[in-house]
Amino acid sequence: MTFSPELTFIMAKAPHEITNAEMGGLMVTSICKELSKRSKSDVLLVPKLDPMHNIHEPNQTYCIEVTPAGCCCTEWLDNDKEWKLFKYEIDLLFAIMKEHGFVPTLTRRRGDTELHYPGGGCHIHVGAHLFSWTPDLELW
Repeated sequence: MTFSPELTFIMAKAPHEITNAEMGGLMVTSICKELSKRSKSDVLLVPKLDPMHNIHEPNQTYCIEVTPAGCCCTEWLDNDKEWKLFKYEIDLLFAIMKEHGFVPTLTRRRGDTELHYPGGGCHIHVGAHLFSWTPDLELW
């Protein structure tokens, strides 16, 4: 089984979605440079442009997802030094995303009405080889 945590960010300002893939790519490059310059960890956090709405349509929109590169394991949770480094890296990620105008979620209030713009927050993709036709069957 494999898993990959992803943190999703949307634009803080309207329209809250990236509407131009080329411009989104430039944003991702800028964020990637900041992360690599300011990080103190060996774990590489990788931002990527991710489809959000209207997939495969001319007016497709995007968000930015950040995920660690490579294999994910949790043994380091027992180590206080590594846990502090992890917290620093997460705080750094949120600070850099805020500097670039991104938030994980957004709520606008107008009178008694709340309008929510979800970005997906943090979610985990889990891969499990459950079916006989999976390509890695010989590993079982």
